[in-house]
Amino acid sequence: MNRFVLARKVEKLPRRQLVVGRFALRHGSEVPFITVRQLATRTGVTGATVVRCCRSLGFSGYSEFQDFCRSLFLTQVGSSSDFGTQESEVSAGLHAALHSAIRQDLAEQLERVTERIFHSSCCIAGFRSAYSLAHYLAYLLHMVGQDIHLLPNNENAAYDELTRMRSDQVLVIFSTYPYASPSIRIAQEAQKMGIEILAVTDDLESPLVSLASEFILVQQVALQFVPSRLSFFALIERMVEMGCAHQERKSRKQLKSFLADVQKQSGYWG
Repeated sequence: MNRFVLARKVEKLPRRQLVVGRFALRHGSEVPFITVRQLATRTGVTGATVVRCCRSLGFSGYSEFQDFCRSLFLTQVGSSSDFGTQESEVSAGLHAALHSAIRQDLAEQLERVTERIFHSSCCIAGFRSAYSLAHYLAYLLHMVGQDIHLLPNNENAAYDELTRMRSDQVLVIFSTYPYASPSIRIAQEAQKMGIEILAVTDDLESPLVSLASEFILVQQVALQFVPSRLSFFALIERMVEMGCAHQERKSRKQLKSFLADVQKQSGYWG
């Protein structure tokens, strides 16, 4: 069975099972690494519904469905002869995450979003684990001289600074499953203020999708124990590279100036 056949079978499922099937189509590379209970939680159904979905699709149970997803979604990005070891499964998951950020169908949307970021004054936000993503984007944009401001990783402090944003500024906000409550509330406030929101998240079911004027989806892959953020860091670097390429001379000049300032302050060892 290929993805096309799987998609046709999924669309014929009963309503509750349909949610599970559509999740598997979007996040097939995660299924081998999560339990029935975790998949049920992600899709808002019961564990019994997950098992019924697997059987409706022609599998004996969840384990066989996991094996199918491993074969369909992961063998394309890893060496099939290596499967069965923990290390190779983690490697395949990382490959899947990276692929979701560098796929070509994102290029046109990234051009649009990057142009907006590089030609606007931006505030950047992310809470809990997503703060590292916001910080990394802010740091890279600061290096190349963009007008940016990183909101604090504290909802009250972030709200205070949000109220000082102008209507011509853009809020870039990150959030991944499980979605941090502050990111949703801050996005809701920004929407009320008429501020344009650019969201970077991991699923069409993310609460940020309905709040953003534009959203970018990349895959967060659950590894053996932790979720990988590789796709988001790769996306951030792709965006900044794209923006710098459009203003090459200015970006190189700003980067040189930034490095010189850090060196002057003895910011690098040696």
